[in-house]
Amino acid sequence: MGQKDKAISPFIKEIEELEPHEHICQIYSTPEEWNAAVTTFLVTGLRQGEKCFYIVDTHTADQVRALLHGQGIDVTAVEASGQLVISHESESYTLDGFFDPNRMIAHVITKTEETAAEGYHTIRSASEMGWVLRGQPGSNRLIEYEAKLNRDVFPQYPITGLCQYEWQKYDLPFLLDVICTHPIIMVGTTVYENPYYVPAAEFLNRKHSFADLQHWMDALVKLKESEEKEKQLRQELDHSRRLASIGELAAGVAHEINNPLTGIIGFSERLMRKNTDEKINQDLGKINSEARRMAKVVENLLTFARRREPKKQYADMNDVLQETLALRTYELKTSNIEVVTNLATDLPKIIVDFPQIQEVFLNIILNAEQAMTEAHGGGKLIIKTQQIKDYVKVSFTDDGPGIPDEHLDKLFDPFFTTRWEKGGTGLGLSACHSIVTEHGGKIYAKSKPGNGATFVIEFPLAAEKGKKV
Repeated sequence: MGQKDKAISPFIKEIEELEPHEHICQIYSTPEEWNAAVTTFLVTGLRQGEKCFYIVDTHTADQVRALLHGQGIDVTAVEASGQLVISHESESYTLDGFFDPNRMIAHVITKTEETAAEGYHTIRSASEMGWVLRGQPGSNRLIEYEAKLNRDVFPQYPITGLCQYEWQKYDLPFLLDVICTHPIIMVGTTVYENPYYVPAAEFLNRKHSFADLQHWMDALVKLKESEEKEKQLRQELDHSRRLASIGELAAGVAHEINNPLTGIIGFSERLMRKNTDEKINQDLGKINSEARRMAKVVENLLTFARRREPKKQYADMNDVLQETLALRTYELKTSNIEVVTNLATDLPKIIVDFPQIQEVFLNIILNAEQAMTEAHGGGKLIIKTQQIKDYVKVSFTDDGPGIPDEHLDKLFDPFFTTRWEKGGTGLGLSACHSIVTEHGGKIYAKSKPGNGATFVIEFPLAAEKGKKV
């Protein structure tokens, strides 16, 4: 398949987390699964300011409108503004009574370019695919079309595309091809990276063998559940052991280290005040600076040893972010870094230790700032908040050099750093991990070398399930 590493490690994501350039098929079996997917997919796009298209076939436009209205969407307003367009498949797929994959590809590209001219940066499009069952001329070329989308459309254009198939209505060989032509698959309402996806070039130039569809779907679910559970438990155990060892070390030696460091810092400052020789003062300044850096290392070590309980209260993550950004406004501007915030409105407050979470956010912002400045003298930092089911998600995406694959699993390890020569201690992200974990949350990073990095933090809602306070 060309991506052997992915063939054994699909991931689960939420419908709300689907991103531009992703091509998804939903294989559903109940009206409830269709309702949930359509509602979440479109509501997420509308609330994020995306242009949304929905092509009906099995259902009616009014059914879709009713679902959106039930979620608080002013359907009349979004249709009048042009943000939401609901049409019948005969206006696109089978225009003039037949289907032509190349014509449809051109239609999608034209609509995308028109949407960009309207000022929209991203598009969300969902289609009901039941029309293919009516046997209209050209409908036997649908799978060719699905494969060509992966080659000609999704890599180049910021579209999130969802194709919906009610699986009881199709024969198994056809559904097998549907799975092979979608990099992401939604089984019911659960989203997976598809290990059975075949890249377009390979798919369009080979014959396909039939395998049992149910076996493939069961394999997706069971493989993911077992691997994810094992990986998470192993990581948590390893990290806990490392932190425990560091805590013991810090508690045992911090006092012995801090006493001489305090003397070095104090006496070096005293000598600098009394001395008039510039060369000697430069050396004393270096001694003072390095001693203070060591003191900071000891201070960070002690955060592991103390393991104090956070002083928690209700807080709005948007407020924490804005106050944190205010601390770096000048530095980010002078470093030629553009900050783009996409903060969800009506975000539920969660219970956190405000200063501790501010420390986490500041650490991630500083790391992104350093990475982008060193890579190309500036860049763009995108900060996003959103509620997904029972947690609040905060993400930081930079356009720096990215993180090598071999470093991703070590980022939160104590003392791991690639910046020793530039003053890095390897404790910042490890401290972040400790703080987030103590809040019952998760922190992780995603990156492709050369394409920036994204740090994600997920905080659980309070017991009231996100009740506004």
